[in-house]
Amino acid sequence: MNLRHITELENARTYGIIGIILDFIGSVISIVTHGFGIIVDIIGLIFIVLAMNDISGYYNDRRPFRYIIYSIISGIVVGAIAILLVLILALPTITARAPGIINSINVKSMQVVNTVSFNALGFLFLILLIVVIAAIIPTIFEYLAFNIVGDLTGIDQFRTGAILLLIGIILTVIIIGAIIALVGIILIAIGFNDLPSRARPRVVDTDFNSGNNF
Repeated sequence: MNLRHITELENARTYGIIGIILDFIGSVISIVTHGFGIIVDIIGLIFIVLAMNDISGYYNDRRPFRYIIYSIISGIVVGAIAILLVLILALPTITARAPGIINSINVKSMQVVNTVSFNALGFLFLILLIVVIAAIIPTIFEYLAFNIVGDLTGIDQFRTGAILLLIGIILTVIIIGAIIALVGIILIAIGFNDLPSRARPRVVDTDFNSGNNF
């Protein structure tokens, strides 16, 4: 455990705590509202980018910053594709619910309503599946970033929280998935909070620096 307070990581702590909380809230809102929490999710990722930039700069290792950038880019691209798929899949349902279609044949009206209800359940399940898949892809890059931060800082909460976050997002379709993800978020937030006091000091290559003095 490092007893030296690293002031260079103070901002990373603040950005990281805010970002990881907003990122989780955005993911939950996206699942509940079928994708409309993507804005909150992206704002959270921006704060995490700021934190990762400070951490990468301090340890002179750009991998955490790079993976978070990949997470944002993939989140935007996959989110846009998910929204497009939702709109495409919604068109038949909207058309089937049109009053002119349902009321055109009185004899078959009940059959049409039952068919639409059945299709609506399948539609909602398919939308949920699309949203979860859309959330998994950027989360994989987040996992890689936090895992590397754990290696650099020596704070185990980052590594444990990262794997729990990934598992939780994958299992979000059931209640236990959200609970697992929440535990992962809490551990990562604790890791960010402990950055200035527990992080491993950076290693300075004295041979390299002495060579630059010539």
